[in-house]
Amino acid sequence: MNAGLMDILISVQVATFTNSAYGVASKAASWSTSKSIWGRVVYNGGSETKAADKIEFIETATITVHFIDGSDIALINRLYFDSRSWNIKSKSTVNRNQYIRLEVENAV
Repeated sequence: MNAGLMDILISVQVATFTNSAYGVASKAASWSTSKSIWGRVVYNGGSETKAADKIEFIETATITVHFIDGSDIALINRLYFDSRSWNIKSKSTVNRNQYIRLEVENAV
């Protein structure tokens, strides 16, 4: 892959959870940026779903970045680019750990 195609700065964000009264971690209270990396973004289009009389549009994208330590990007993290937050759906390595390919989605 041509490194010049990796022209979008992507922030990897980590959640900070708060504990409930029972000591169980609840949903994310806030997100903080743990790492910023350059990557290639290929938008795959989207789809619409309707649930409870609400229409939701889901856009998907494929992100390719240079390989970094596997624990730096986890499925519980999220990515931030294009002024939007993206949930990581899958992660795979390409070319013997040369690149990491991430499938992400954004619910609008």
